[in-house]
Amino acid sequence: MTNPAFAFGAIVIIISYYAQFINNFFVYDDFRYIENLFSGIGATLLGYNTIRIVGNIAFLPLHFLSGLSPIGYNIFNLIIHFINSLMLYFLLNILFKNSLLSFFAGIIFVASAVASDAVFWKTANCNLLSLMFCLITFYLYIRWRQEDKKSHFLWSLLTYTFAMFSKEDSASLPILIFLIEILFWGGWKDKLSLFKRLIPYFVIVLFYLFTSLI
Repeated sequence: MTNPAFAFGAIVIIISYYAQFINNFFVYDDFRYIENLFSGIGATLLGYNTIRIVGNIAFLPLHFLSGLSPIGYNIFNLIIHFINSLMLYFLLNILFKNSLLSFFAGIIFVASAVASDAVFWKTANCNLLSLMFCLITFYLYIRWRQEDKKSHFLWSLLTYTFAMFSKEDSASLPILIFLIEILFWGGWKDKLSLFKRLIPYFVIVLFYLFTSLI
C-alpha cells in the first residue's frame, strides 16, 4: 500500500513546482496534433505517421473537455505524472522491502525537472502514458509470479500492449523483466521457464513493429 506521506509529498512537490506553469501553451508538434483532430479519426490516431495510438487518441477527450485551452492537457499530464510516482514507490517497495529507499527514490523522480518536458509538451504525453502502463505491467507481472494467478499475467499482456502503442520505448520492458527475474527470483536456474514467460511480451513488440510497417 502506498505511504500516505509519500502521496502527500508528491502532491506538494507537483503543485509547488508545476502549478505556476499550468497555462503553458501549445508548442512545436502540438499544433499538428490539434489540426489532426479536425481531419478525422484516422489522422488523429496516426499523429505524425506514428502508431502511438494510445497517446494520440488521448487528444480526443482532452480536446472535447478543454478545447484549445492548454490547461486541461496540462492537468491531465500532471495527473499521469503523479500516478507514475505512486506506482514507482509501490513497485520499489515490493521489490526491495525498504519504504525509506522507495520514498526517496519516488521523491527524486517526482521532483526531477527532467520530467518537465514530458509534462508540459502535450505531444509528449505518450512518454507519461507509456511509463504508466509499463509500471502497471510490472506490478501485474510481479503479482503473477507471487500468486501464480493467470489473470494477472493476461492483464499484464493487455497493459503492455497499451504501453507499446503509447510509445515504442516500451520495447525495453521484456529486458527489464529478465533482469528482475535474474536479480530477485534466480531466473537463471530455469532458463527454459524464463524464456517461456518472456516470449508473449516479445510477441507484442513484434506485433507493434508489424503494425507500424503497414
